[in-house]
Amino acid sequence: MLCRVRTGALVVILASGCSFEITADGLGRDAANGDGPRLDAAIDALVTDDAAVIDATPIPCTTTGLACPGGTTPHVIPCGFPGECWVGCRDGSSVDYAGARALCSGWGGRLGWITNPLEEACLRQTINGAIALGLVQAQNAGLPGFGWTWNGDTVFYFGWSPGQPNDDDGIENNIEQCAYSSTSSTWQDEACTGMHSRFTCRR
Repeated sequence: MLCRVRTGALVVILASGCSFEITADGLGRDAANGDGPRLDAAIDALVTDDAAVIDATPIPCTTTGLACPGGTTPHVIPCGFPGECWVGCRDGSSVDYAGARALCSGWGGRLGWITNPLEEACLRQTINGAIALGLVQAQNAGLPGFGWTWNGDTVFYFGWSPGQPNDDDGIENNIEQCAYSSTSSTWQDEACTGMHSRFTCRR
């Protein structure tokens, strides 16, 4: 199990065994129960216990398990955060959002999310065009712009087109609860029955 060595609230090193804080006297204190080894012991634990983890070869990202509609070849997307696996489909048969989510789930991931404009620009080097997103709106949202999440997770970045989302007529009636990124990399909401041949999966 990995541990944190902290100075106050700042994590300064990862060690093995338990969580440490650097106290005023320079001792490494077990944050859970107030006692434990000195900081140097924590560092030793990092070197000895986690050497195999640090030196281990990263697990390669693979499309194995993702069956793109129409039998087209799935693609690895070399974007996103280190340690993630991001793959996608393009140029095949179109599926609705439920179909895309099911294919991503069968691969072991979820319908793709985008965290910033640079990430989307990187994504479009591999998968371009109108791309179905993992955005979903809560059924109890009171306004078109409320209640959007990435497959239930918090959204910290939006790339909506001007006037979007609008739930078709600007009034929230639970008509357009899904979203896609257009060919111009701006997002629009649409009904979850919308069909797309391009979508991505992440895990």
